Amino acid sequence: KSSVFLFNSLTGLAAAAVFFVFAKGKFDFCAEIFPYIISFAVCFIVCMFSSFMAIKTGSLALTSLVISYSLVIPTLYGIIFRKDPTNLLFYIGISLLILSLFLVNFEKGEKKITKKWLIFIVIAFFCNGLCSTIQSSQQIKHQGLYKSEFMFTVYMCLAVIMAITSLIREKKSKEEYLNKYNLFAILSGVANGVTNLFVMVLST
Repeated sequence: KSSVFLFNSLTGLAAAAVFFVFAKGKFDFCAEIFPYIISFAVCFIVCMFSSFMAIKTGSLALTSLVISYSLVIPTLYGIIFRKDPTNLLFYIGISLLILSLFLVNFEKGEKKITKKWLIFIVIAFFCNGLCSTIQSSQQIKHQGLYKSEFMFTVYMCLAVIMAITSLIREKKSKEEYLNKYNLFAILSGVANGVTNLFVMVLST
């Protein structure tokens, strides 16, 4: 199987390629976006590591579900700080999300919730939510500009850091690295890049 960190490095490269193609290879960096890039990159990488550890120490289904709920963070940020409107359907939706946590967790054969898992999932939850908040804030602040510059830089940082981590922690031969599972890393990266592109377009 492909190594976890190499997998994420290839994912980062593929996602960066999406924004490179979207920008047609032409970038126009602005000094004002670098604080957003740095804060997003830190949260993103911490989220990746903590998500991996949460999956290792707990239920995959519950881990994925809780991390997906982190999108509540930018939603609440918008309501509190940008005065975004809410309605009855919003509160019904939040209630159903909370209910689903109880419905998905308690099946036979699932790993038990441990203290380690709770620590890692809380970190992953908040970091993933902060990523979306930073992303949408940058787009609103700069009126939809610098999408490609922002995300290309972030994904390249991810790719480099994950590649270095792989070399240190996953000492395998080149033949073991280059295998069919890496195709899934590339497909995952493209899907991730396209998703984030649409998120940035919609955030404005």
